[in-house]
Amino acid sequence: MLASTFADHVLRTCAAPVDAAALAAAKAAIGPSGAPPAPALHRIAAQAPYGPDTTDPLTTALLAAALPEDWHRQDRSAEPAAWAWRVCAAAAAGMEASRPAAARDPAGAGCDPALAVLIGAELAVRLAAALGARHAAVWDPAGSAGVLGAAVTACLAGGATHGRLTTALCIAASLTGGHRVHDATPLGDLTPGFAAAAGVLAAALAGHGVTASPTALEGPRGLLFTYGDRAAAATLLEGFGTVWTVLAPQRHTTPAAAEPVPSQPGTGTDLAARLAAFASGLDLDTVPDSARHAGRRALANVIGLAVDAASHPAVLAVADTLRDLGLRGDVPVAGRGETVSGYAAALLMGYAMHVEDFDDTHLRTVLHPGAPVVGAALAAAAVVAADGRDVLAGVVAGIEVGSRVGIALGPGHFDRGWHVTGTAGHVGAAAAAARVLRLDAEQTRHALAIAGALAAGVTEQLGSMTKALHVGRSAADGLQAALLARAGLTGAADPFGAPAGLAAALAPAYDPAAALERLGEEWEVEQNAFKPYSCGIVSHPVIDAAIAARDAGLPTADIERVVVTVRPVVLEVMGVREPVNGLQSKFSVYHCFAVGMLDGGAGPAQYTDARASDPQVVGLRRKVEAVTDPAMPKDACRVQVWLPGGVTHTFTVQHATGSVAAPMTDAQLEAKFRLLTAPVLGDDGAARRWRAAMSVDGPGDELLELVRA
Repeated sequence: MLASTFADHVLRTCAAPVDAAALAAAKAAIGPSGAPPAPALHRIAAQAPYGPDTTDPLTTALLAAALPEDWHRQDRSAEPAAWAWRVCAAAAAGMEASRPAAARDPAGAGCDPALAVLIGAELAVRLAAALGARHAAVWDPAGSAGVLGAAVTACLAGGATHGRLTTALCIAASLTGGHRVHDATPLGDLTPGFAAAAGVLAAALAGHGVTASPTALEGPRGLLFTYGDRAAAATLLEGFGTVWTVLAPQRHTTPAAAEPVPSQPGTGTDLAARLAAFASGLDLDTVPDSARHAGRRALANVIGLAVDAASHPAVLAVADTLRDLGLRGDVPVAGRGETVSGYAAALLMGYAMHVEDFDDTHLRTVLHPGAPVVGAALAAAAVVAADGRDVLAGVVAGIEVGSRVGIALGPGHFDRGWHVTGTAGHVGAAAAAARVLRLDAEQTRHALAIAGALAAGVTEQLGSMTKALHVGRSAADGLQAALLARAGLTGAADPFGAPAGLAAALAPAYDPAAALERLGEEWEVEQNAFKPYSCGIVSHPVIDAAIAARDAGLPTADIERVVVTVRPVVLEVMGVREPVNGLQSKFSVYHCFAVGMLDGGAGPAQYTDARASDPQVVGLRRKVEAVTDPAMPKDACRVQVWLPGGVTHTFTVQHATGSVAAPMTDAQLEAKFRLLTAPVLGDDGAARRWRAAMSVDGPGDELLELVRA
């Protein structure tokens, strides 16, 4: 596994004697990289810190790495990789500013701070070079490869074990960003800062037990695959620790222009500007009742999930991380009875609303819009004391914008390995926060650009704690993007459709015309489906079939064989054959059939570590085979069950429960809400919370009720 191999090399290098000339060069290179950012950029960033002020570790790293105002006017063609030094030195500064629990791992092997920066910068430069010309034409290496270097430096700055280094690298694989379209803009100048802060966050999360896929770098849907060059891994570590490529002169001019992404008619449309105008101008009174009602349902659904997941081990690990990073503040976190900074509140809410995979899905794009959009909207509302009408307007605007960005990026975006809720979800969350903050159209356009530049998350992370981090970070970055835009941060004129913009970075094709079709006339929020089962939505037809088999009285103990026929994407997403824990079982179609048959349901209780290893469940899921049929609709399946004597029963599901064609009713959604919240709030408290969500835009402001513990 590549991250583990990286960690081996890093720790060996840290422990071995290092060439004195290389270390001296590293110390010399670190000094100039600390030049302060442009005063205007510092002023803007200081208005949207991660914590209560600019002294928290993430904001410290952000400001330390942001580029000075004369950066782009200097000739850097004969200079070592200044971007890598700057990002990694800032990550070290960020960890130095953190509290001891977050900054240092007593069991780890520490090394000289300059060596920590040298090793991180070396890894970043090697990764950027290995990814090749296509990557260099579209991605700012400081924002992509730089995040992994920053994570290594942040771990080493206070000492790190092999396990923490490995996990930090894998988490960092989902925190990349930065597109060349923003070169020489204020947003581009801040890209190294975002990367440094992301590296510090990855290291801190790894230190608190947050898990990630061990193949997040080189796996079938890992980082190298999304960048289009998995073969790059072969040469990454040749001579690592003895040959310091970061010290060699390198060119720092912008690479040749990227090839335009293949597009449909309408490519010239500035999608960001059109969506920004729509979101900023959204008047709740002109939104159809059906769309407003769909927005309330989206809000209620994820509020219930936030309450239920408040004590989930993964949520507690993330909360502990943010607390140790000093992200204090007065923004309430729904379901948790605590206040933190706006960034931390949005991240925690988005994370908790998604961690059980029980939220919602815009089926055309496979976006889960509720968690990132509502997390950002609620945090923004606390920042400016907005009312419930503003929150609902933000929710509707955010789901519309996020869904339509997903439509523009097309199915090839998901097929390339990107997690749509971590990419389009970023933009939707920014639209929601911008609407709650009442930004104008131009400010909103820049908010969407900033969020798009931070969009990330690879589907190799499915089944790990980092998958929900994609969603929490979408909410948090969406809020921060809106706050930075309000403070005056600007990016490129066409951040999505330009040759080195969002679409070129994330998708093999781009169709803005499809995204804008009947905007403001037909509402994507009404196409949002709510999950009746706590797992990947593409397996829901199989669970329906399993429950039907149970209701038909088939004796579970007599089942000899089960064959499920599904669309190919089901095995791409849900193909885990032997899940080892509850999170992995959410992505096993075999487990989904087994618990549906045995338990007659598939809620959070069916996806615990204990249920994943239960002998009865394991025995039944090993009898399940899956075959694919490209003609099978997304929300359909066919299941055949063999009993002794060759007796066969067939169960066909045309439209899964919760799909657009067979939606959950209000009564069913309320029952789900009560199931999630009554054990925490009691029956009366659950009833009050449901009423508050479903009347959030009414005459009585119900926002305080929504975010109570």
